Amino acid sequence: MDYQLPSLADPLTWVSYSILGILVGLSQAGGIGGGPIISPVMMVLLGCPSKKAIWNTYIMLLGGSLGNFLRLGKERTANGSAPLINYQLVQITLPLLLAGAILGVATGKWLPKLIIVIFLFGILLTVFLKTKKAEK
Repeated sequence: MDYQLPSLADPLTWVSYSILGILVGLSQAGGIGGGPIISPVMMVLLGCPSKKAIWNTYIMLLGGSLGNFLRLGKERTANGSAPLINYQLVQITLPLLLAGAILGVATGKWLPKLIIVIFLFGILLTVFLKTKKAEK
């Protein structure tokens, strides 16, 4: 059976979407993008299967990324000599990111659900530990 979104008449759905909005906003402001937040919240609170949660995460992150780009796209560094966004770095990393996304989707189709969840947990734990270390 295909996954159906929870009913908007259910108060838990509204609470879940509110939590998603707040956490994604905070994570975007903190610089981690929200990916490690969206998937677990969708899986735990909304009962979304892991693969569908990951797919939904991409479209949510697209909106946040576009908003950040529109906000920061024309800003310059403190001395005003260069754009705040390093477009040369983007030219190098974007093709690698796309290749990784294609590879991830291809392998995600045949990997067992448990392996995907363990991998997501590992990423979330790594991001948490790096953030905690950066705060010290």
